[in-house]
Amino acid sequence: MPVTFSTPSHPRIMQLDHVARSLLRMMGQTDLVPGALRAENVATAAEKLREALAAQASPKDEGGEDAGQDGEPKVSDQMRAQPLLELLDAAAARGDHVMWE
Repeated sequence: MPVTFSTPSHPRIMQLDHVARSLLRMMGQTDLVPGALRAENVATAAEKLREALAAQASPKDEGGEDAGQDGEPKVSDQMRAQPLLELLDAAAARGDHVMWE
């Protein structure tokens, strides 16, 4: 089941359930769906996500050269997180809340 992230200052984005829950945990949130971030907590959540992604980064993740089990290129958490980071940054800049369902 996909999880939809929304805020008034950015178009909605959707993530697969397991990806969304992982990113939520990296943001310091519970992985319960639905949920929300108050406007004053959005910038902190974005920073925590960036720190968690940087801590797990490896040269293979950045280059995208590692193949998954089916031989297709593996999509890194850093790549999967980019749309959410853009949404969080837009919300923080305008002082908006973020919701997911």
